[in-house]
Amino acid sequence: MIGRSIFDLVCDDDLPMVRAVLSQAIRHGTGWQDVDARWKHADGHLVAMQGSGMPVHDRRGGLIGFRGTRRLTPPDPAGQARVAAATNRVQVLLAGDALTIALQPIVSFDSGAWHGAEALARFPDGRAPDVWFAEAAEAGLGVELELLAATAALATARHLPDRVFLSVNASPALILDERLHQLLDASAVPPSRVVIEITEHTAISRYDEVRAVLAPLRDRGLRLAIDDAGAGYASFSHVLRLCPDIIKLDRSLITGISADPARRAFVTAITLLGAELNATITAEGVETTEELAALSAMGVHHAQGYLLARPTIDKDRWYRWRTATWPTNVAWRPKQVEYA
Repeated sequence: MIGRSIFDLVCDDDLPMVRAVLSQAIRHGTGWQDVDARWKHADGHLVAMQGSGMPVHDRRGGLIGFRGTRRLTPPDPAGQARVAAATNRVQVLLAGDALTIALQPIVSFDSGAWHGAEALARFPDGRAPDVWFAEAAEAGLGVELELLAATAALATARHLPDRVFLSVNASPALILDERLHQLLDASAVPPSRVVIEITEHTAISRYDEVRAVLAPLRDRGLRLAIDDAGAGYASFSHVLRLCPDIIKLDRSLITGISADPARRAFVTAITLLGAELNATITAEGVETTEELAALSAMGVHHAQGYLLARPTIDKDRWYRWRTATWPTNVAWRPKQVEYA
């Protein structure tokens, strides 16, 4: 552990919180007390520990570092029972075939045709995927659940035409796991039809490793997408340091864009950045014809959202998308902004 950054040792899901605590401590020159986080054990499981730290100053009073201690988090019977129940639920899911995949089409602005599909996990109890994946991470089974979802997602590719790519969500932990690469190697789906999506909300502490691991796959045609771009600073760090093939605009940028010059300017800037990186731009969460028309006029390449189609597990609808043509080239003219 000597010489290892704490960002390499903290659980990926807890990294944003740890970074925030450390940033605040540096900014105010204070310490922190009894901060709970999960740390990676050498054998791969997570250990919950509570950490405290005090600032260390030089003779002039300048902050030069922190002196800290960590201890195992005190037993929490209620929390342990919750984790045990979550662990059991995830283990039962991993042992069966109850996880299903919904697809949502990604449509080309140029042709209005089906261009790609994002694979979204659906769970038997109807709870949101975020809840399931958070529970799995807390139980130390996060990568296993992601791998199950990726396996199920790749199995849906046989229902897609050859021209349509499949987008699969993956955390940095899954990308660095050899089992994902074994899964991709064994799959009948060629890498050129697979897109790996990394969300903005996923912290990445080892960009060099992620790039190195993805390089041979990208050489074989696999594409990389950064999801939720514009939702926060992390997405731009992901874009600049990973140079993705696809940049997906967060829904927060799309809402009301037809009547919002600031949003349009922001999306235009991202579109220009994509051109510099040779990356295409996909707008997520398109829900109105006005949004669709504005995005088309701005040169965005692809659209995804409820206006076009909701995610569905219905295979009959997947087959109808093969011949569908969406009206993406809608005429639009920006409203004049009146200033008081």
